[in-house]
Amino acid sequence: NMEEMLSFVEFAKKYRHFRGYVVWDEPLEDDALEAAAEQLRIIEEMDPDSIPYTVAIPSYNATYTWENGLYEDYLKRYAEKLNPCTMILDYYPFSSTRPEAFEQIDDSNLFLDIALLRKIGLEKKTPMWFVIQTLDSPFGEKYFDFAPAKVTMQAYNVLIHGGKGIQFYST
Repeated sequence: NMEEMLSFVEFAKKYRHFRGYVVWDEPLEDDALEAAAEQLRIIEEMDPDSIPYTVAIPSYNATYTWENGLYEDYLKRYAEKLNPCTMILDYYPFSSTRPEAFEQIDDSNLFLDIALLRKIGLEKKTPMWFVIQTLDSPFGEKYFDFAPAKVTMQAYNVLIHGGKGIQFYST
């Protein structure tokens, strides 16, 4: 609804600390990539001083993975179709399906994801941001104690790999 969107953008522009819009979270297939690209363009026209952004899907999705050889193509198509002002990925390494203390997180595909995101960002002269996990999965019925060391480790991983922005995911 363009009228509603314009109304919200005009409302948001009044606040000097308002900096941007989450346009789409993890567009996957080509039709979603094209829709996200169009929505980015619309918001850029409505509010050229803001940062409209999307978040690419990490490689632990079921469709485009390192294991099936399709993730690199996905992330390149994402960057090409959207031409985003920031390359952003989220990755939540801590859960029952992710590495725990007895498994090494450095064996995770997280670092392949970061490396590819950074490579594409450098090629496109686009800064890399990362959304990091600050709570356990919001899909469970309760939250467990999420140690500050886990948040810090994720932030340092982003920074040492050239990240320019860190967003904290919480619900």
